[in-house]
Amino acid sequence: MVLRPLAERLEIPLLGGVGNKDFTSDSAFTFQVWPRSDDEGGFLAKQLVKVGHRRVALWTTEDDWPVAVSHGVRTAGEELSLIIDQDVPPSLSDFRTLAT
Repeated sequence: MVLRPLAERLEIPLLGGVGNKDFTSDSAFTFQVWPRSDDEGGFLAKQLVKVGHRRVALWTTEDDWPVAVSHGVRTAGEELSLIIDQDVPPSLSDFRTLAT
């Protein structure tokens, strides 16, 4: 993400092996060579349904990538029942008690 402004200013294509959904937004010089993180979550949700899972516990550490993946799960998983949908702040590195 930090190289985006440089690529745009110098008009040099930047190929990013990143999943951040905003990497290519509003840029003619950035290209993703990894799926968008929210698309990863949507794909994951569809695969869970495909193999017969209907109930899912979703724990999301509050960081760009997992938040976007979880959003993809929530929006693409109409057939999934989220029995837990819990955000975990970065300050809570050990959330075993919360999970229990």
